[in-house]
Amino acid sequence: ATRVLGLIGLYAMLALGLNIVVGFAGLLDLGYVAFYGIGSYTYALVASPQFDLHFNFWIALLIAVALAWPVLRTLFGAAGAPLGGTATFLRTGAELDEPLADGSLVRPGDTLGLDLRLSAPAHVYVLNEDQSGAVFALFPLAETDLANPLPADRRLRLPGARGAAVLSWEVTAGRGEERFLVIASRQPVAWLEEQLSGFAAPVSNPERTYRQLDPHAVDPDRGVGSVAESAPANPGGSVLEGLARRLTAGAADPSDLWLHHLMLYNLGR
Repeated sequence: ATRVLGLIGLYAMLALGLNIVVGFAGLLDLGYVAFYGIGSYTYALVASPQFDLHFNFWIALLIAVALAWPVLRTLFGAAGAPLGGTATFLRTGAELDEPLADGSLVRPGDTLGLDLRLSAPAHVYVLNEDQSGAVFALFPLAETDLANPLPADRRLRLPGARGAAVLSWEVTAGRGEERFLVIASRQPVAWLEEQLSGFAAPVSNPERTYRQLDPHAVDPDRGVGSVAESAPANPGGSVLEGLARRLTAGAADPSDLWLHHLMLYNLGR
């Protein structure tokens, strides 16, 4: 009777795990069965006469957990769990940060931040494209306390901080669409690292005087960053869309790449 009750308890635990992962979370992922199996077999080996080991229940349980977690995370974590995350752009303020949805309106002088959480450690790149097709590298920045690869399962506020000061990106003069692309990759993107040197890097706390804009003229100061010369209008579509397609097509494993798009509209002065 004890053996039967023990088997009932074991299968009940498996059923509860399936109910949580599939029923509540909606994820068709049976990977927890492997953790369950390695943990149970480890416990059986260290608490039975098989190797003349007779650890008590609590010690055997700790050994099983300590062995199952790192082994399976190392062997199957990268392949079994696609890289993912959540990204929310914010209009930052002294008292309250306002989440920005796709199509939100911004004005020169607004300060922006990115609330980011990753499912696994990753190299992150944040790019901005203005109406003219000029591209700005907003992250990574050497002057902040955040550097690639960024850690997993932590709420990160990009672009980071410098000392005690929390930094933000400032919307500068210009008008029109401001497109953003957040790229997360398990490995550094070599060609993108090379390309970043050609993109305009924003300057922290720029001292600028905005002049009155002629609505029929193109202002050479545009984008979310500092001064960048205007480029001719991009007739072939968004530069960032092209970058995203290139990244996706060139990825050896699509599960190692995660992209997030956002479009804001800069009302200008």
